[in-house]
Amino acid sequence: MATEVMGTVEAAAYLGCAVVTLKKHMERGNLKADKKIGKSLIFTRATLDNFKKNKRNAWRPRKV
Repeated sequence: MATEVMGTVEAAAYLGCAVVTLKKHMERGNLKADKKIGKSLIFTRATLDNFKKNKRNAWRPRKV
């Protein structure tokens, strides 16, 4: 069974956010790439689905 993999642009489109937002989630430790090949980040669909499931309100800023 082949696992569907995506680059940064495709992963951001799949999540419905901008690439900048995806990278901010990575910087904050909310999301981690499955592999890094050179400068390219690789995500699997399972990783992105898990992120979406666990971070329903991840797009909203925190209230202080």
